Formats: sequence, C-alpha cells, structure tokens
Amino acid sequence: METLLLEKVGSFTKILGQIKTDIQNRKILSKEIIYRIYQHYFYLKSYLFGIDQWGIGVSRDIEQRRTSLEQQLNQLKHEKRQEQILCWKDTANLNEEFRKWFKQYADLSQRVRLILSPDK
Repeated sequence: METLLLEKVGSFTKILGQIKTDIQNRKILSKEIIYRIYQHYFYLKSYLFGIDQWGIGVSRDIEQRRTSLEQQLNQLKHEKRQEQILCWKDTANLNEEFRKWFKQYADLSQRVRLILSPDK
C-alpha cells in the first residue's frame, strides 16, 4: 500500500512538473511569435519611411502603397494583441489545471504522511 501511495504522489509530481513546463513553453513561444511580428512590423515601417520621402499626394501608386503598408502595420498590431490574449488565456487555463492537480497532490501527500507517520 505504501508503494502504491508513493507512486501516486510521484505521478502527481510529474503531472505538476509537466504543467509548469507547458506554461513556461507557452510563454517562450509567445515571445518568439511577438518577436517575429515585431521583425516584420519594423521591416514594413522602414519601407513606409522610405515612401515618405515622396510626400503625400505626389503619386496615386505611392499613395496606394502607403495605404497598403499602413493596413499591414495595423494588422500586425492586431496580431500582436491577439497573441498576447491567447497566451494569457492558455496560461490561465494551465494555471487552473495546475491548481486542481495540486489540490489532489496536497490531499494525497497529507494522507501519505498520516499513514507513513512514525508516531504509530
């Protein structure tokens, strides 16, 4: 019985460790995604600055390109916000799952301490 209980505690420990790792990995992934969004954003922004030398209203083609770049920049800002929201939701769900498993772990650990207590 002692072995079974200790194995179960070990299983809970592994589950909790995996959830913590999943939270860390999700945050790392989010940072990487946001970094790539920023890279593309700054590339487009520099291209837009290059177009600014032509001035406003000089050419219809340039104005269309400027508008397109501004729309792409706004889309990238939106993607960044969406990624931040998704990361928060994912980590919140993982934290909730962690708390549920931790409660089971704490309850079982307390029982194991009572059963295996040397005071008997």
